[in-house]
Amino acid sequence: MDVSSLDQGFALACDDELPDCELAQASSPNSAERASPFFSVPASTETLLDQAYRLRYQVYCLERGFEDAHANPDGRERDEFDDHSVHRLLVHAETGLIVGGVRLVLPRRDRLESCFPIQDVCQVGPLQPALADGLGHTAEISRFCVSKAFRRLLPKGRSRGLGQASRLDVEPAAFLPLMTLELMNAVIQMSEENGITQLCAAMEPSLLRLLSRLGLAFTPLGDLVTFHGIRQPCYANIEELWVSLKEQNEDVWRWLSNQGGQSPLNLVQ
Repeated sequence: MDVSSLDQGFALACDDELPDCELAQASSPNSAERASPFFSVPASTETLLDQAYRLRYQVYCLERGFEDAHANPDGRERDEFDDHSVHRLLVHAETGLIVGGVRLVLPRRDRLESCFPIQDVCQVGPLQPALADGLGHTAEISRFCVSKAFRRLLPKGRSRGLGQASRLDVEPAAFLPLMTLELMNAVIQMSEENGITQLCAAMEPSLLRLLSRLGLAFTPLGDLVTFHGIRQPCYANIEELWVSLKEQNEDVWRWLSNQGGQSPLNLVQ
């Protein structure tokens, strides 16, 4: 997929009008092989990165109130960690709508003691022994989100995915586990691209349970903390996560690794 073509016409956040027809037809090779209704693209241009910030404002300031909307008067939610992060956007293939996103906060080797948001709530001491490869090869999953606005915009009932063969008769809520899988796949892609071997995060317990049910089990790190609501600090070695996924849910592993398998919705129900 040519990301530059998306850069020219991407929908400006979830509440905007539908994008042009050529964008609605866009897909990535990986998502086409997996017959997924969603695909992710790297926010690698100024325009796409701007979309990521606007999506975060929609979710973190307006929908969930985790961040102060008045502190982001331009409608874009950003922080100091964005300077050393990579981002991907989740797109609904049929409509071209931006429906979610995630960033990976990369390590700053000149200040490993304070380079991750999780270190504001979980000190380096507990992190270091848990991460065998060291903080220099660790990244934090952050701003993992799906907009509630998407549920209002996605047509109910029959929804066509990528082509006639992947038509899916489901309500929008049934897509949530699948969107979670796509975002986690985006995390793994960004990790591989940046030499990351370990992940840490402060996740909602419900997200941890969903990931575990899908076969992606993270290890809790200490007690629950209050950080944008109740969160569980956790971590995972990516290689071990991938092996565990294959052992616990081979269908999901095969689907994510482009080795065929069942229809994606059969995997997550």
